[in-house]
Amino acid sequence: MAKPLGHENTAGKGAVSMAPEWPTVVSSALMESKDKSQVAATAGDGSYRYTVYFEPLADGGFAVVFPAFPEIVTFGRTLDEARAMARDALRCHLEGLRKDGEPIPAETPPAGNPIREEVVVAI
Repeated sequence: MAKPLGHENTAGKGAVSMAPEWPTVVSSALMESKDKSQVAATAGDGSYRYTVYFEPLADGGFAVVFPAFPEIVTFGRTLDEARAMARDALRCHLEGLRKDGEPIPAETPPAGNPIREEVVVAI
């Protein structure tokens, strides 16, 4: 496991909150629905909250993974840059959904804790 990540970051519209340890879990208290077809609840300021993971890469950077949006792909050279990229990618994706008239889905909480395993294959 990586070192704790730090503090909650809520600056800006569509901000992504950061939990204090890796993997980072964005608060999903506003996402009351377990059905992704329903529209996401928002705070009074119009912000949306989703879980995000920052996966350390061999080169020292961080891959950004949003379980609710596997189509979002971004990374950062540093954790701070990865956080900024995550915020920007999520904001752009949600704005695109809104522009296309698509509903913004609520986050579906996992049924339990994720299980991490290593898979080995021989070829």
